[in-house]
Amino acid sequence: MKPQNPNVAELARTAQLAGYTVYMSNQNNSWFHYTDGKNIGYAQFNAYDGAKLTTVHKPSRQVGTGFCVDGCDELAFKTAAIISAPSWVSPRDMRHVRKWESFEAFRKAHWCPLVEVEPMEETP
Repeated sequence: MKPQNPNVAELARTAQLAGYTVYMSNQNNSWFHYTDGKNIGYAQFNAYDGAKLTTVHKPSRQVGTGFCVDGCDELAFKTAAIISAPSWVSPRDMRHVRKWESFEAFRKAHWCPLVEVEPMEETP
């Protein structure tokens, strides 16, 4: 599978260059998850906001499923996957953040099937 949107494809390529495997549920999606097998990040592109990266943790009523991270370069991809939360998250909210044990645990609990994205070629 490969993303059909060129902006999402470029975002996926950046994640792959940072050493991550990218997963999507549909080639027309504007979002994907990426992982090194243990750590998980989320990326999304839309025409209004552009590209956004977020952390990924187990769902919580208090803190949702992730926090937005600044930037979209390789370092930002690594930061979003590895950290539990950005520094601006309060200690009170941090008590509710529980990272997934592995990508497989996340994948089994995900609401739709996630398929690996083929390696992306450099855009001309």
